[in-house]
Amino acid sequence: MTYTHIQALRGLLCIGVAVIHVKIYLLRQGEPSFFIHVPDILGGIPCAFFAVSGYFMAFLVDRNSPNFLVQRLVRVYPMYVIVIALSFLLRLFTDNQMRLDDLPQVLSLLPHGTGHNYKLGIEWTLLYEIWYYFLCAIFCRKGWTRYFPAFLLAWLFACIFMNTVSFYPPPMLPNVLNIWFSVWNVSFILGALVYYFMQRSSEATTYMWTGYVLLGMAAVSCALIAKMYTVLYVLSGVAVALLWGLIKLEKYCSSPKLLVQYGDYSYTLYLLHTNVILVTFDRWSAFTGTKPGPITGLIALVLCIGGAWFLGQVDVNVHARLRKWVSAKLKPKPVPVPVRAES
Repeated sequence: MTYTHIQALRGLLCIGVAVIHVKIYLLRQGEPSFFIHVPDILGGIPCAFFAVSGYFMAFLVDRNSPNFLVQRLVRVYPMYVIVIALSFLLRLFTDNQMRLDDLPQVLSLLPHGTGHNYKLGIEWTLLYEIWYYFLCAIFCRKGWTRYFPAFLLAWLFACIFMNTVSFYPPPMLPNVLNIWFSVWNVSFILGALVYYFMQRSSEATTYMWTGYVLLGMAAVSCALIAKMYTVLYVLSGVAVALLWGLIKLEKYCSSPKLLVQYGDYSYTLYLLHTNVILVTFDRWSAFTGTKPGPITGLIALVLCIGGAWFLGQVDVNVHARLRKWVSAKLKPKPVPVPVRAES
């Protein structure tokens, strides 16, 4: 099955992330003008990203995807390193040069917690993503796949329980302890459960567990209203409903090819945009002697979207080559069958 609508959604979501970050940078450094009307709710876009990731990770686990972890790491790290290098070169010509003293810890994308100067400003989502990959890889082992749905449910209810009785704001840069019960996990878990719901929708127990999940989501949402974090649970629910709807819509129509193709480049846009905005604002101030404004913001957006289109093609080609190379290297070698000599 193709997922053109989800690919298109990924492209649109990444553009939304770039827009909200232009607003944030303008609020810090310049005059936001009409960007002030960009809704803050776009800051919850990671809920949708995690939900989409959860769905596809469940898909791969259910199929006992060979070389799961290596293939996923090959997807994330190469372009991340390339964009770090490009950002370092670009920022050499600004007043915000990149620090390199903690680069090994940053490049690892492992949950070290705070204390490191993350270079792109969006690494926190990649930390969560890599963590999910390691968890999913456990259940890609032979004989473990069937336990993944039960693990997801147990993990979800553990998050709901902890967020109800002892809530703490979701850590942007988690460590190996507090990452387990972060509210950001809910989107990923629900996205994965959507996959199993669609696969087992004919079973009565599926609807029973769906009811339990909905009750748990409602309970924790009520508990967190005073803390203003109910919105993340609501956005998680909206994200998985949208995910389910787009998958169903695939039977009737497809998204425009251009938008689907840009969805393939969305990861590059996500990595690239913050430093493009930073460099654009810095050079604008240096050349004009004025603070960045809405025109500067629009220029930065065009550079982000256009730059991602070209660099995204590099990303797709590099990933395809590395994936092919990994598959060839890790392909099991046939065991020679001994030939019995004829008597």
